[in-house]
Amino acid sequence: MAEIFQADCENCLGLCCIALRFNRADGFGHDKSAGDPCFYLDARHRCRIHDRREDLGYEGCIDFDCLGAGQRASASLSAEERTNPAAIAGVQTRLRILMAIQELRQALTEAGALDLAAPDHARRQTLLTQFAAFADDPKADLHESRVDPVLDSARALIRSWRDERQGAPSRS
Repeated sequence: MAEIFQADCENCLGLCCIALRFNRADGFGHDKSAGDPCFYLDARHRCRIHDRREDLGYEGCIDFDCLGAGQRASASLSAEERTNPAAIAGVQTRLRILMAIQELRQALTEAGALDLAAPDHARRQTLLTQFAAFADDPKADLHESRVDPVLDSARALIRSWRDERQGAPSRS
């Protein structure tokens, strides 16, 4: 099961190096706006300083984990689109959505080890099935009107478990 959260950089188009914002204060060697490619990203979408990231002050790159969202977003592009900068730029929103899905999907998976009431377990399983449908199908419609309610439901469920363990009233 852990492989669904494993980043596969070989099957990604360096989307984290394009779509995400870098901040020098967060362990990146330079500041970069979201949507601008890192100047160390080569034409094949590979990092030119990969083996020297720590020496050059890019600990943030080393620590970053997309939880498998990068290869999933990249898989939505055809072979022709993978060489088209506009198509690659267009998949940035998909990456951000998939990162949110994968983060919550991982939390819900790990919550399987908790002593959950049967209705919570069933709700957790339903959400995991919905997340799998979004994340594992490269052509899945990730429009916010479809995804946001599922993300919100997962956050509410996780928040209710946290509140329950802290003795606070549930807000689900």
